[in-house]
Amino acid sequence: MATISATPACQQTKTMEEDGQMVRGSRVRPAGNLGWWQQHRRQIGLLLLLSLLLTIAVPLFRVTIGWDIVAPVRRELALLRAAMTFPLLARKDPKQGDLLPLPEPSQVVKGSFQPNNYKIVVFVGPASPCALKSVELYRIVQKAHKQLQIILVFASPKPVVQQAVGQYAGEQLVYVSDSDKHYASRLNAFYYPRLYLLDR
Repeated sequence: MATISATPACQQTKTMEEDGQMVRGSRVRPAGNLGWWQQHRRQIGLLLLLSLLLTIAVPLFRVTIGWDIVAPVRRELALLRAAMTFPLLARKDPKQGDLLPLPEPSQVVKGSFQPNNYKIVVFVGPASPCALKSVELYRIVQKAHKQLQIILVFASPKPVVQQAVGQYAGEQLVYVSDSDKHYASRLNAFYYPRLYLLDR
């Protein structure tokens, strides 16, 4: 025997009214169609405010307290970069026993090469006040070891090196200008200071 279930007219009307409200509601409020910027405008505003506060606070903190909070981060990044790049660059280092050239005579600012002496080639970097402080140490080492000749290679033009070492005279030291770093590239001196011992 078949059973026929009929929905009351009032219930059908209520369902239709609810469906109509849903339809009408979807027309009034299109959910999911808001732009990404509108949906996250509060978070974006907070990030912009935080960036502005940091921009103001970091220089103020550095001036008032005297501690650069960026310096430790830069130091760690520099150490990380060095740990990654140095092993790769060191592959180009001269092998022990290789015949290494001396600087070109046109690069010599002061001094002359002594053919019978062992030579220590020191790449000291630019002729800065920091680098010139180490010259005194090399002068002491040179005076104590007559069988050695120290060659100081500066990554600065000849006039700058001439002015920096003009006060030194009558010594075995040789001062060299390698502003284009041509000689440094031949010996793979990719950081300063770097020292090479040449057997005559």
